[in-house]
Amino acid sequence: MGGEQGFTWSIDFDYLIGNFDEMQIDGETFEDDSDYNSFRLGVGVRYNF
Repeated sequence: MGGEQGFTWSIDFDYLIGNFDEMQIDGETFEDDSDYNSFRLGVGVRYNF
């Protein structure tokens, strides 16, 4: 994306990976052995004045 006048576009890739060992709900701690994976794709268009 540039600073020029007119339409521009962008594309965005995001990847997130995580691992949870324990979680806490209402003050109680629970053992948890879960993995989290997330892939997101975003596309956008904007007009520069």
